[in-house]
Amino acid sequence: MDNLTHSLIGITVAEIIYQRSPSVRRPTVARATRLVYWLVSVVGNNLPDFDVLYASFAIPGRLGPLLHHRGYTHTLPFILLQGALLALAGNAWLRRKTGKISRWDKWAVSALAILGPLLHLTFDGLNNYGVHPFWPFWNGWIFGDTLFIIEPLLWVAMFPVVYFSTKRRSVRWFGETTMVALFTAMWILPITRWYTVAGLALLSILLWVTTRKSKPKWRADVCGALAVAIVGMFAACSIYARREVRRQNAELHPSAVLHDVVLTPYPANPFCWNVLTVETFADRSRYRLRRGRFSPFPSIVEAADCPSFPGKGSTANLTPVGDIWGVQFSWEGQYLAAVADLKDYAQYSCGWRGFQAFSRAPFLQEENESIWAGDLRFDYGPELGFAEMEVPETCKERMPSWLPPRRDIF
Repeated sequence: MDNLTHSLIGITVAEIIYQRSPSVRRPTVARATRLVYWLVSVVGNNLPDFDVLYASFAIPGRLGPLLHHRGYTHTLPFILLQGALLALAGNAWLRRKTGKISRWDKWAVSALAILGPLLHLTFDGLNNYGVHPFWPFWNGWIFGDTLFIIEPLLWVAMFPVVYFSTKRRSVRWFGETTMVALFTAMWILPITRWYTVAGLALLSILLWVTTRKSKPKWRADVCGALAVAIVGMFAACSIYARREVRRQNAELHPSAVLHDVVLTPYPANPFCWNVLTVETFADRSRYRLRRGRFSPFPSIVEAADCPSFPGKGSTANLTPVGDIWGVQFSWEGQYLAAVADLKDYAQYSCGWRGFQAFSRAPFLQEENESIWAGDLRFDYGPELGFAEMEVPETCKERMPSWLPPRRDIF
């Protein structure tokens, strides 16, 4: 998730816990206690992303960020270490600000310090990018396929907690500017529709009316519960979408082996999903990726009416999908390759082997006597994206030991 979402989650959780603290009824320490709660939670919810500081140095080029972002700092051993260090710092700071720290506040700050990185890991795991939290015991990836990398519904749901909990004009001005920028982007970007903007506006108005003069404890609880409900809604749609893709694929291609279904909702839009299938044919000699759009509710919005991700064309050479899947599906194209070709290239290219440790939907593309590797999850234009790179035949860097997502094929 984006760091603003992580920060809003941290503030909302901190406010929910703070409103139950005995310190909220002690005017001499209430303000300082709330500040420490908020900052510890916000820092904890963003702390694992410090891996961006070393990712490019660990492995030069594009491969470093792919393998090291959401890498070791996003594993449970390092998550717990980050939480423990943050708990020590947070309690020391609170003791310095208030003089004497109560047992309740000590445990609350410690809980927020540990819960923050865990929540960061959880919400990162809800995207199609994936996480591998159980290193070094198991190095496989886990993909949530539930939320877009930036989910405006979560911004709107948790925004009142920040806005109405402070009277500082600078904080409110920043919040107002952020929301104006959000609605402007939602209106003009091609990946949104008018009904998503209308839904966001309606939700914002309802929250404004119901939380503006409400008690802080009730406001925090309502906003937190709404955020959980939003995640639950997208999770339910994701489960249904995966089931429908598998069912339809089994009917149309009974001899094919469907290895994976990659799902991503459009921002603030549970009616439209980007879908990508990974499959091999019966003899496992051919490999196919298909990308398109899926609508769980075609009576409301047909898949053909869903927006497309930015970009024209694709780095991968996609060919048309000839099958007719009904109004729930709208395919953009497919990539076909021989499994043996992609396997053979891994024998003499450690760059390709390293890329396979990240890629969930890998493809190889030959152009101008060079070999380019890409992941169809993030290929939305003819220009090279962040998950596309020229792969060298040899490399000296030590690769992380993540298990390749497509080890079931290659």
